[in-house]
Amino acid sequence: MSALSKSELEITANLRRASRLRQSILKRAFEGKLVPQDRKDEPASAMLERIKFDRSQADKFDIQPTIGKNRNRRGKAVPSASAFGGSP
Repeated sequence: MSALSKSELEITANLRRASRLRQSILKRAFEGKLVPQDRKDEPASAMLERIKFDRSQADKFDIQPTIGKNRNRRGKAVPSASAFGGSP
C-alpha cells in the first residue's frame, strides 16, 4: 500500500472520529453534562415562559422586541412612550 493510500485511509478515519466526537459533545451539552450546573441558573422551562410573556407583551402593545436597543438591564424589551399613547 502506498503512502498516499495510507494517508487517505487515516484522513477518512479521523474525519469519522471527529464527526462522532462532535455528536458526543453536542449530546452532552444538550443534556447539561458538559459543564457543572449552577443551581442559581434559571431552568429552561422558566426561561421559555419568560420569553412567551415578553412576546405576548410586545404583541399587546404592538411593539417589536429588539436586541440590545430599547432593552432594560435584564434584556427585556422596553416599550416606547408612544406604545402607551404618549409622545415618542
